[in-house]
Parts: sequence; structure tokens; C-alpha cells
Amino acid sequence: MNERAYISEVIMKEVNDNTLYFYSSKIKTALLTIMCVLFVITGLILCIFGYQDEIYELIPVGAFFVLLFGLLSVYLIKRTFTAEPYLIFTDKELIIDSPLINEVPIKREDVGSYEVKHQNFNTTVELILRDEEKYKAQLSGLKQKLNAITTMGGVYNTFTIGINQVKKKDRSVLYYVLDNIHKPGFNLKEHDRMEQSSKASRLKDSFKLEDKITQKYFLEAYGISLLIAGFSWIILSIGDITLIIGCFLLFPFAKVLYDAVIGFELDEKLKKQDSIVIALYGLIYTVYLLLFLFSLVIAPFGILFMIFRALYRLLKKKNEG
Repeated sequence: MNERAYISEVIMKEVNDNTLYFYSSKIKTALLTIMCVLFVITGLILCIFGYQDEIYELIPVGAFFVLLFGLLSVYLIKRTFTAEPYLIFTDKELIIDSPLINEVPIKREDVGSYEVKHQNFNTTVELILRDEEKYKAQLSGLKQKLNAITTMGGVYNTFTIGINQVKKKDRSVLYYVLDNIHKPGFNLKEHDRMEQSSKASRLKDSFKLEDKITQKYFLEAYGISLLIAGFSWIILSIGDITLIIGCFLLFPFAKVLYDAVIGFELDEKLKKQDSIVIALYGLIYTVYLLLFLFSLVIAPFGILFMIFRALYRLLKKKNEG
């Protein structure tokens, strides 16, 4: 792929004055807006019920939800219906369009380094500035107060880039620019060569399902199935022992289908996280419980998946031979 084809695929504009624009996904922004609005409605409901039922402790919680997610909703609605870029890089500075720092251009020479953090499936880049306090002082009074609230007094790094707010196909370019932030201009030809090499390496090293679905995989799946069977019998008081034994035997085949669709990819992402809320693990095991309880229905599809995949691999080997 040549340079022009790659840049057009990235959907990122480069103008004559050495400026790069990085845009957010409108669909993702709209979904986040809906989530924030739902939290605002939840906050209003808490306030109303707290007042009507005289449970006054709920009112400040609801008010906090309304205030925090209301401000985020306004920001996200604005981003959904405008064509403004989330991040602008020029040959001298970068500008982040976020609620806390969108009015402060950061000079490239003032960026010492950056640190990537993976937390709860949210990836952020923390810019390590040579003099962060100088830039904090340039924020408006309101944004300084909001910064103090959201960063617990300003201890946490303020100047961050939300990688999830940049279109996925643009992120490799963003990392390349950050790695070369002290170099003048943007050498996208060099980036193109590096990206092609990286794609080839990822393709070579990417895992295959046959490397995941092994004897060890089924032993671990039956271990999980045994724990869920005990939980279902003792805690959920499911007295039909025949049903429990059937679900125990079929659970690994139901889990195969789940892992092939999303489970393996989710596990890879979990390994990359620096921190994650415990509730997410609870959600995963809730999914396992549902797979166990409905394994009589789901497992046949998992078995068919394994049969068709085995036939596909066999035919592929014959064609290659």
C-alpha cells in the first residue's frame, strides 16, 4: 500500500501548514451520550424517590450524578453534532478538545514524554509536561475547579489524551507522532513503512483458535463447570441432579462458542489492563453461569462449530498439499 492510499484509509487530513487532525467516532460518541443521559435520568429518579420516601441520603448521590453526567452529556452532544477534531497537531503545538483543557495549546517542546495506561478497557495517554503547573495556570477558573475535583486536588496528571476518542484506524499515526514529538514536521512515509512491518508481525504472531482450544482448555473449562455445578446445587438450590450433570458435561462446548466469538479477545484485553474493577469479573462469571444453565441449548451449536472448523482445517490442508 502506497502513502496516499494509506493516508486516505486513515481518514485524517494533513494540510499544507503541517497540521494533523484526529477525529472521534460519531457513533461511539453518540452511544456515550445516550449512556450519560441515562445516568442523568437515574440521578433525577434518585433525587425524586429520596425526597418522596424521605430517604434524604439518596438526594446528594442523585445530584452528583445529574451534575457530573449532565456536564458530560452537554459536551458529548456538542461533539456529536459538530465536525470539530478531538486532537490537533501542528509543527509547533498540540491542542486537545476535552472539557478540561480544550483552551490550552501545548507546545511540543514542553512535552517531556508520555505514558500509556490501560484501565477498565479505557486507554489514555498521559502527557508528562516539563512544567505542568504553568499550563494548569492557563485554565479558566471554572476548569481549574473542575480539574481539582476530578483529579483529587491536581495530583493526577491533567493533560491526557483519550485514545478511545480517536478513530481506531488513526491511532497508529497518533502514537507515531507522539514518539517523534520533538522532531519537526510529520514523516508519514517512515510511519507507513513501520506500520506495514508491524502489520506483518502481528499477522505472524496472532493466535489461532486451534492453539487456544486444546486439551488444557477443556480441563480448565470442566474445572469451572464443576464449580458452577456446585454453586447451582448448593446456592441456587437446583435439585434436578440429572440437569446439573448434563449442564456440567455440556458447559465446555457452550463456552467454546462464547470464547470463539468474544471470550478469547476479551481475555487478551484483560491481560493488558493495569487495573480493572472487580465488578467486571463478576459479570464474566455471570455469563459463565448463564452458559452453564442454558448449555443444553447452546452446546449443540458449539459442537457444530468445532465440527465445521475441523472440516475446514482438513480441507485447507488438502488444498495446500
